[in-house]
Amino acid sequence: MRMSELLGLQWGDIDWDTKIIRMNRTWLYGSVGEGKSDASRKPVVLGKLITEFLIKVASRNALRRDD
Repeated sequence: MRMSELLGLQWGDIDWDTKIIRMNRTWLYGSVGEGKSDASRKPVVLGKLITEFLIKVASRNALRRDD
C-alpha cells in the first residue's frame, strides 16, 4: 500500500466479515481522489494483528462520536 492510499481510507472501505480493504480513494496534494490504476484499487486482505488493532481503534472512535 502506498501512503497516499492509506491516507485516503475510510471506515466504510473495510469489509469486517471478509477482512478485506477496498482501496477506493487516494489522498494526494491535499485532496482525495480516485486511485491511480487498477492495481491501486485491488482489494487488500487484512492480517489478524492489523484486524484486531483496527477493531480497537474503530470501537474507540465510535465511543467518541457525538451523533
